[in-house]
Amino acid sequence: MGERAKAVVIHGLRDLLGTSLVTALGARGFDVSAADQTSGPAIALVDLDVPGSAHAVGRAARRGWTVIGLASDDVAVAAAVAAGATGCFPKSAPLPKLTDLLHAAAEGRQVMEPAERERLQTLHRAREERRQSWAERLKQLSPREREVLALLDEGLRAGDIAGRLFLSVATVRTHIQNVLHKLEVGTQERAVAIYRAMVGPVR
Repeated sequence: MGERAKAVVIHGLRDLLGTSLVTALGARGFDVSAADQTSGPAIALVDLDVPGSAHAVGRAARRGWTVIGLASDDVAVAAAVAAGATGCFPKSAPLPKLTDLLHAAAEGRQVMEPAERERLQTLHRAREERRQSWAERLKQLSPREREVLALLDEGLRAGDIAGRLFLSVATVRTHIQNVLHKLEVGTQERAVAIYRAMVGPVR
């Protein structure tokens, strides 16, 4: 890393963890800077649990920065690795271990084992293939069936949906059965889970 520590750009951390992290990094010789104030080599530390984090990882990687993701689950980590993250770190781990990891990254050392990287890339590919399959199935729904599915997502029952859409309960139940058939699932709960996964915020 030389005499001067690399700048660290933090994306997405706005709570107590972010404040504590800035203090800890400063104590270890890092210069925490805003993205638009950093022109040279830098380490981007990205909170992967906020919407848009994968895009932030990609932007930082394209600038040639070393990207470290902070996350709580493998899905977010896998997406970050696919977008160009060099390594990742669990939010529950102690801050001193994170600063050690950042020093290793600043020195150009490997911060993720190749086997772990491959596992995460495989996980991401499988997830994207599954989402593509769900997207194709959702396209088969008629506007009315999609409307019924959205109301199921709100927690409404068939009778409530019938009242909301001015339809008979029998018609609503037919729509629900069509939704289950087109999504290739056996329960309303599974249909709603797919709907939420596809319309929820993208990382």
